[in-house]
Amino acid sequence: ACAGADPRTDLAVDYARVFLSAGVYDGLTAEPYESVFTSEDHLLMQDARDDVVRRYRRFGVEVDPALHMPEDHLGLELNFVGVLAGRAAEALRSDDGSRARELVEAQRRFLSDHVLNWMDDLIGKVDEFAVLPVYPALMRLARAYASDDVRLLAEVEEALR
Repeated sequence: ACAGADPRTDLAVDYARVFLSAGVYDGLTAEPYESVFTSEDHLLMQDARDDVVRRYRRFGVEVDPALHMPEDHLGLELNFVGVLAGRAAEALRSDDGSRARELVEAQRRFLSDHVLNWMDDLIGKVDEFAVLPVYPALMRLARAYASDDVRLLAEVEEALR
């Protein structure tokens, strides 16, 4: 499909259909929550969310309650990786190799255990429901970045040993 006279509205409509299930009445959609894709009954607030919360808390990261959003939302998961990356950079600037190594390992494990654990399934649903090519392309970019980051972080971990 091509964009109409109002591309912003077209993107908003596609976003609502893909990620908010607007106009979709049957089956699993592309809700961007890990537990929806990893729990047997495709429900929110399941084991994946609980493990994500444990990992956030281990590093003193909390999701703003004003967001009214489960912690296993893809955007929040990626934000957590970014927080850890910033802290690892600071540890390296402070010449704290053991802290940097801990943070790099936590990033790599989180990306592997959580982000990449369900992204392919989410991308499949985005492909199924998207009309415009924008969201499928963005999802593939995010997955490629996460996959590359896991490989790079493993190399950094090794260099910090």
